[in-house]
Amino acid sequence: MKKLITIAILLLSFSLYCKGKEKKVTETLTPVKTIVVRDTTIPVVVDVVGRIMPKNAVNVFAQISGKVEKILVREGDTVFANQTLATILQEMPGSEFKPYSVKSPIKGIVLRSLIDIGKTISPQTPLFEIGDIGCLNFKGQVFGEERFSVKPKQKIAITDSKKDTIAVVQINLVAPQVDPSTGGVTVESQVCRLATPNINLLIGQTLNGHIIVATRTGMAIPRKSVVNLSDKGSGVYKLEDDKAVFTPIQIISRSEEYYLVSGLKENEIIISEGADRITDGQKVKVIKE
Repeated sequence: MKKLITIAILLLSFSLYCKGKEKKVTETLTPVKTIVVRDTTIPVVVDVVGRIMPKNAVNVFAQISGKVEKILVREGDTVFANQTLATILQEMPGSEFKPYSVKSPIKGIVLRSLIDIGKTISPQTPLFEIGDIGCLNFKGQVFGEERFSVKPKQKIAITDSKKDTIAVVQINLVAPQVDPSTGGVTVESQVCRLATPNINLLIGQTLNGHIIVATRTGMAIPRKSVVNLSDKGSGVYKLEDDKAVFTPIQIISRSEEYYLVSGLKENEIIISEGADRITDGQKVKVIKE
């Protein structure tokens, strides 16, 4: 009798254990969000990578010959018009002169300091290069086949590391030929006003951006819904019977947030958030907003 009671208790414990395991599996399903695929019109964008440069730069010279006595600024310093940059000792046997002040002709930033203390200079010796920072230049390059759709007067949205837009500027120049060293097309724009005034742009700073070159209509899906599998290529996970089923797609064009794709049909349900945390055929838990 005791053996029967013991066996019954063990069976009950095992049954409870299995139910607990089943419950635990259900609770640990990966949470995802879904969207219904729609026929949508999106802006087509081209990525651009560029640097902030001064609009103009001037070389600063002295009016005399002599030796550099003091250098009062460093590269990267902001200077004002008529600010003293360095002093020069004029050397002439039998005569004494006050130190000559080398002054900046414009308000700007010191791009290059070309002298050292004690160096002998002449009126033809460039001492500093000062960049005009009233407006800055964004000079970048566009790559890929889409580079040929970039034209003057199109807008560049320049973004920071968080992909927040810090300036929207117009393209002033598109190089007529591809850069042979990089394979990209060079574009230039002026940056005179920032979307966020408290941001400081630095000379030489590298920034990303995107150019809206057209609009297209088709099956649009969020860029973050696309996954790339080493053995299957690019695709999305469709939701079928609470399972994530990998479906290959082809990207036709893209905007900042969306891809226009082929391989999907309107009204199909795909996983829009959480696709990077699941595998093909995995059961998922759909979170409804």
